Amino acid sequence: MTPQASAGRNLPQDMTASQYTILSTYRGGHRKPKDIAKILSLDKKSVEAETDTLRKNGYLTKGNLLTTKGLNTLAS
Repeated sequence: MTPQASAGRNLPQDMTASQYTILSTYRGGHRKPKDIAKILSLDKKSVEAETDTLRKNGYLTKGNLLTTKGLNTLAS
């Protein structure tokens, strides 16, 4: 089963299901990886690594705010 199938959505090629979940948590108003790790019961370093990838791929800004690309991905 691919990450896209497990998420039940057609995710962009450069996004995993876990990145989608983390991005949607950022959309909920949380901006610190520490808080997101706690909410999702994930390791903080894992959330930080996924957040870096989301930034590099243009889904988040430097301040962990959603870009238009990130918002459009969550809206589709």
